[in-house]
Amino acid sequence: ADYLSDFEPAEPLPSRGQSLRIDTHVPVELTRRLENMAHDCGVTLATALQAAWSITLARTLGREDVCFGLVSSGRHWPVPGLENMVGLFITTTPARATLSTRDSVRALQQRLQQAEKAQHTHLHLPLTEI
Repeated sequence: ADYLSDFEPAEPLPSRGQSLRIDTHVPVELTRRLENMAHDCGVTLATALQAAWSITLARTLGREDVCFGLVSSGRHWPVPGLENMVGLFITTTPARATLSTRDSVRALQQRLQQAEKAQHTHLHLPLTEI
């Protein structure tokens, strides 16, 4: 209930009328190194990538507190008969990262993973109800 209660949204960035898309290939060796780093920190690869995204957002926006959406397939919800239902069950939950120059990347990754675990019980709710 308190996860976003004190979050201050950033001012919208001025629109330049265009978006940026970057397609890239991550070499197998770099992927292995990222997986090993995540394993050494006791987090998933997804969490390690979320930490990298958090740092990118924080630096881009000039903020220490950022929030972005995590998309979930929704097929793991505790809903009776879900396995027989047809449809798209995707939802988005907020991921918040508070960065500090005193913290290590390992500490950021572990906080993100703990927060995601805490949010897990809300994955079946629409974003507007979280």
